[in-house]
Amino acid sequence: MSTRDGRPPEPAVRRFTSPLGVSPDWRAGRFSTTATGPVSYRVAVRDGVPLGYVWHDESGGAAGWVPRKDAGDVGLNAGVSWARGLREQKAAGADSRQAVERLSEPGAMAPSAGALTGSPVQGVESVSALRALAARPCPLE
Repeated sequence: MSTRDGRPPEPAVRRFTSPLGVSPDWRAGRFSTTATGPVSYRVAVRDGVPLGYVWHDESGGAAGWVPRKDAGDVGLNAGVSWARGLREQKAAGADSRQAVERLSEPGAMAPSAGALTGSPVQGVESVSALRALAARPCPLE
């Protein structure tokens, strides 16, 4: 078997390896984004506007970001910073609860991502329930 130019085809492993070094185990350095039970969360706020929710499960293996629908692109963009922060904390050996605690410290996150300062830890029965909360209009506090 040969290609159109007459050379034999490259092995599949070489053809499908990213030149950027992305490999199938790239998720190994991330927390799972699914939880099978209750999750704890905190509200990330920037300039008095809730952007979304940083959550973690009780087992310490799952964490993530749920943007508020009414925060629009700003909430989605903040999620990039939160995902990076969670990934860095996982690489440093933190479980998901510790990661969220560390990221809640003043100055731990870029100002554009919002801050958890003053946001109490709250609980909800599932990540899907948290997504439903994020889809509702922002409550006046």
